[in-house]
Amino acid sequence: EHLPALWASEKVSYIQKKELLRCLISHVILDRIAAETIEVRIVWISGHCTIEHARVQRVFRTRDLSNYDAIVARVQQLCQQGLNDEQMAAQLTSEGFAGARRGNVPMQTVREIRLTRGWYLLKHEKRMYDKLDGRWTVRGLSKHIGLTTNYVLKCIYDGTIPAEYVSRDATADIYLITDLPEAIEPVRQRYIKNGRHPKVRRQSDE
Repeated sequence: EHLPALWASEKVSYIQKKELLRCLISHVILDRIAAETIEVRIVWISGHCTIEHARVQRVFRTRDLSNYDAIVARVQQLCQQGLNDEQMAAQLTSEGFAGARRGNVPMQTVREIRLTRGWYLLKHEKRMYDKLDGRWTVRGLSKHIGLTTNYVLKCIYDGTIPAEYVSRDATADIYLITDLPEAIEPVRQRYIKNGRHPKVRRQSDE
């Protein structure tokens, strides 16, 4: 019963402590219970057993981690919430997740998980839409009236499309144009005035 106090004192040297442990321990069993976790089972000469767990520092592949499926599921949730890769990596790390060979979740790991599964950031996904909240994107309007996106952008910059019909989506950082003749017709008329005729797409073509 005096062993803990004796062990903590300076009366026993490091070499003596090692010799004492050799006398008290029957054997030690190591078991890798997960890719990143080792179970250490110390069997004492009395027959009692002490179990401890230790994290392995060298797990080479993130997908080998025991909680990899949980990391993937969380990435999907955060991606749907509109977070970018850097923000998702920081959030995962703050929640206690870690990547292979390090104590945090790197941004590259998040990007690989996301792109492998075809999960695109909300910012980039919105840029693929023709309309957002009933308003044309530059991409969508250019397809609708048969002009290039550069031509539509030029009409925004020089005021051909009146400013009151133009807004900007903060997430995707793109222009949105109100779907009204007062916004769209000036673009067509300008194109025709220059001796060209834009293709007018039928509703069934969109």
